[in-house]
Parts: sequence; structure tokens; C-alpha cells
Amino acid sequence: MELRNRKYWPPKDAPSDTPLYALYRLYEFLVVDDVTGYRNMLEYFCKQHTWAVCDIPDPKDGDPSRAFNERVKLGLVRNIPAIMSPEQAEEYRTAPESSKTYEKGPQ
Repeated sequence: MELRNRKYWPPKDAPSDTPLYALYRLYEFLVVDDVTGYRNMLEYFCKQHTWAVCDIPDPKDGDPSRAFNERVKLGLVRNIPAIMSPEQAEEYRTAPESSKTYEKGPQ
């Protein structure tokens, strides 16, 4: 699955992008260690002059480990190679649930 197909792009019916969606994408690029994507998203975010940081809503996420664990379900676990063949990616994606290590939020 490509990052472009992920859910943190603005919904198709939204009139425009939002700073919160952009921050989620920035965070995702950081988590998956996509340096080019991170750099490009950071540049994009910084060029949005109408997005005042003080106006970005608090996501109020009661489950801060959710973002990590959604990636684990997709096979994007820690310490995987940065460059993989499609076969390797499929192997990580279809690994048995019992072999996946899920993150825990702060206690």
C-alpha cells in the first residue's frame, strides 16, 4: 500500500487540506522512515501560511498507540528493511498475528 492511499489525506468531499491531516501525514512519514516524504511534507506544511499553529485542533486521541499499531497490522513493524521487494513486504503484511509486537501507550 502506498502512502498516498492512506487515510490521512483529506477526505474527497473536503474543500481543502487541513493542518491536522498534514501533521498526521508528517508523523507517518517519520514513523516509516521515509526521509524524502518527510522532507516534502514538512516543506508543504511550512508553506501553508494560513495555518497558524495555535489554530490546529488537539486530536484528543485517547489511544496514542493507535497510529503505531495500525502500521503493525499492515506489516510495517520496527526494524524492517527500508527497501524491500514486493515479496518481502507481503511476507511482513501476512505474518501471523501471534508474531506481531504491538505498541503500548504511556501508563
